[in-house]
Amino acid sequence: MSVARTGTNHLSKVLSNIPEIESRRELFNPSRIWRMDPPELEEFSRRLGRPLTCAPDNQQTVDAVRRNPGLTLECLLDLMPPEKRILTFKVFVNQLSVRQVNKAIISRSDSIIVFIRRRPIDVYVSQRKAARLNQWTKVDTTDMKVSIDPRHFLKWSRRCNDWYRRLEAVCWAMGKPFYQLTYETDLAASPLTVAGRFCAILEDCGLGPFTLPPDDPALGMTRQDRNKDVSDRVANWPEFKRYLTEKGLLERAFEPIPQFHPTKWDRLWRRLVA
Repeated sequence: MSVARTGTNHLSKVLSNIPEIESRRELFNPSRIWRMDPPELEEFSRRLGRPLTCAPDNQQTVDAVRRNPGLTLECLLDLMPPEKRILTFKVFVNQLSVRQVNKAIISRSDSIIVFIRRRPIDVYVSQRKAARLNQWTKVDTTDMKVSIDPRHFLKWSRRCNDWYRRLEAVCWAMGKPFYQLTYETDLAASPLTVAGRFCAILEDCGLGPFTLPPDDPALGMTRQDRNKDVSDRVANWPEFKRYLTEKGLLERAFEPIPQFHPTKWDRLWRRLVA
């Protein structure tokens, strides 16, 4: 569970080099299924009871998959090669509703939930660059600067914070364990390190052992923007910073996306429901 530009493509590619893991990406992307192969889409169509064009970029098929995430996962699991033990995929903000995620993913007894975070301002600037180019991988954006709107950033930040909070609250209310990884600590690293951090979560759940990949940079993704200071990535950084400072919200850009912490009312409600 994450937002775009938090290192999840790097993670997915690294995991695809572990023979025990079937690594997919954005199954529920609103534009394209990343990814389901034609035989898997054919089985999905058969179980759905509707004829579909079995192509991952057909909008009718994309919409059907997003409306039926539970059925999608069952098809993938049933068709998974026998040597694979784990199916991994990612869900981004607004790809599925909280209710869908709860029903199709969190509620599963065999699901392991991992939340991935990155410093908000870095995520936002990276998203603006990729959106301007309409290219999300395999492009060097180091020399590119973008202008960013502080009002839009705050709106985006509130939406992301709410999404994480609501999903973590669902996990907590159900007594479902969930795990945390961060871009800075866990994913902005070599393929071997990334694989080890993720597989440690699986092993904590009683799974494994796993065959970790060699420490070869080519097994991961190359960072697109190599500027370390965010001010070097933003064309209007002084104005952006000034606006947030005057509003007393500059920390919103640099502090991690908050984690859910149950209140006494949350605890009382969970006892009443139980």
